[in-house]
Amino acid sequence: MGSPTTTAARSESRLPALDGIRGLAILMVMEFHFWGLVFGLSGRRPETGIDGWAKRITGVGWSGVDLFFVLSGFLITGILYDAKSSNSFFRSFYARRFLRLAPVYYLFLLFVLLVVPFIHEINVAADVPELRAIQAWMWLYASNIGSAVKPFDARLPLVHAHFWSLAVEEQFYLVWPVVVFLLSRRQLMWACGAMVFGALAIRFVLTEGYGAGTFGLNAPGVLMPARMDALALGALIALAARGTELPLLSRLVIPVATLSAAYLLGTFIMHDGLDTLDNNVRRLGYTCLALLYASLLTAALQARAGSQLHRLLTLPVLRTFGKYSYAMYVVHLLTAVVLARQFLLHDMTPTLFGSQIPLNIIFSATATATTMAIAWLSWQLIEQPLLRLKAFFPYQGRPAHETAGAAPAAVPEPATMPTP
Repeated sequence: MGSPTTTAARSESRLPALDGIRGLAILMVMEFHFWGLVFGLSGRRPETGIDGWAKRITGVGWSGVDLFFVLSGFLITGILYDAKSSNSFFRSFYARRFLRLAPVYYLFLLFVLLVVPFIHEINVAADVPELRAIQAWMWLYASNIGSAVKPFDARLPLVHAHFWSLAVEEQFYLVWPVVVFLLSRRQLMWACGAMVFGALAIRFVLTEGYGAGTFGLNAPGVLMPARMDALALGALIALAARGTELPLLSRLVIPVATLSAAYLLGTFIMHDGLDTLDNNVRRLGYTCLALLYASLLTAALQARAGSQLHRLLTLPVLRTFGKYSYAMYVVHLLTAVVLARQFLLHDMTPTLFGSQIPLNIIFSATATATTMAIAWLSWQLIEQPLLRLKAFFPYQGRPAHETAGAAPAAVPEPATMPTP
């Protein structure tokens, strides 16, 4: 497909298209949560046929989490592989990850637990007592385990339920550096393939009812081993980009994406949407989503500057959302529920010719703008200052893996993800 973006951007510190992909993912997740929220809290279902279709289409937005997983696997594996010979491999990686992810996450928890009880408008929506009851799981980045393993009975409040995906990523970050350190590039690629099939097998076992006394219905969707296929596919692309296999992967983009999309579209039509409790989604569907988004990432890496895909993914609005996506993900659901309650309290639930779509658009725009404003403040006051501390944790003796098709200098440090 011509000169890859990675080659063209060797001198850049970031690949703009990857920020665009991250921006697309956060918009998908937010629209999934925002669309219909006001009417959902009031107990009113979509009132017209077009409303129902709009709800089904935006209801696919939860899969933005899978796009984040693929991108995170790609970015993290690239960083780890390029720093593999560093004398401070583990220390630098974990310190830099902590500085990037933990402050915003933990400050949010502290804000909800200690400050929100004194702010009535937020407190009524924040489920603080429920959060306190399971806060140990939250502090340990283990809310997915606490909620999916029945004996633990750590029921996540709905307004904080999206943190399961951050837990998945943190658990992956905990073990993956060891794997990368111990295996060669070729062995890592085989390991990625095994992880894809392993995740699929785990989900089949769980959805067949094995371990039903131990694992909840959400286990196939929230436990890291069951969702590692998306992370592994992203990792596979990063490793291929540091060898000679990326052009081969790019030739598979169209057939793989077509087959994956066909399965997902068929499931959508037959089951009136993509429901995360549908076994067709929880089994092969998650893998098809991962393959579809891995195809998008591969195409983005190979896209020529100026091509339609490159222009789309480098739109300033997408890149802006991508830049602030982490804090947006952390705060967006609580922000939306607080705003939705205000819409209801002020009786702002009119329909137009029976359609809820106009108000949904207004609410979505309001919630998105508010979330962006909070995330911008987070970046200015918290994230950006703390990121400067990364200078104290360089990868000592880090080699330059300038192998065929690789451009480590052009691969950005990940901002991690969002999710539903």
